Amino acid sequence: MPTVNYDTGGMYGSGTAGKTNSFNPTGFQSNLVKTTENAIPDYLNQMINSTYDSTVFKAQTAQRNKLASQSFENNLINPLAQRGLTRGSSINQMGNEFGKNLINAEQAAMTQEDARVSNILSNLFNYYQIPYSIMTGLQGSAQGLLGQRLQADSAAKQAQAQLYAGIAQGIGSLAGSDKRLKENIELLQTVDGYNIYKFDYIKGAKNQVGVIAQEMLEKQPDCVGIGDDGYYFVDYAKLPIKVQVYINTLVDK
Repeated sequence: MPTVNYDTGGMYGSGTAGKTNSFNPTGFQSNLVKTTENAIPDYLNQMINSTYDSTVFKAQTAQRNKLASQSFENNLINPLAQRGLTRGSSINQMGNEFGKNLINAEQAAMTQEDARVSNILSNLFNYYQIPYSIMTGLQGSAQGLLGQRLQADSAAKQAQAQLYAGIAQGIGSLAGSDKRLKENIELLQTVDGYNIYKFDYIKGAKNQVGVIAQEMLEKQPDCVGIGDDGYYFVDYAKLPIKVQVYINTLVDK
């Protein structure tokens, strides 16, 4: 099984498919995963165990308290003092009402803080998912290239098989190539170290092309066999493809 690599050449990394399957992230993606991994536990804990002690909430609380103090003084104490009503039930009633409003404002702020934490946590999970989504896409692209590669390899093997079949049909898969059966032997060409000869069979066809079995015993013994008649023959299908093509070309002529 071959291995195919799909590289974006940019910030999205590369993926491989085939004998090995892997994803090679960029520095940006690795940093994104690390950053979100470090931040998620803190915000998850804030959502589950709301302590409202984040820097943002504390700053907002301090600002609310400052504005409430100013409002209490400007809108309640000062007007009552000017009217000489700083004592009695009226100031207690207005103070209680102001306190309720302050509690409501605090509760609303806590609800907003819960929503803020939840939103940040959701975004963090989305950011954490980005490299995985990229990886899935790259792996899919690599798988597509692998499919094309395998299809091309299969087509090449089929073409080679057809070529072998044509060669075998032209020169015979198993051919009597014993030197003792031949005469008028003439060297035509040497292809990849294999001598190709023109010859006549002593008791048979003339102007034939092929190799000498005795030479093949030394060059490539696995392609040589012995027939029932005691003569050597050569399995041409086992010869190098260049040699087969060359012989077949001459046979066709």
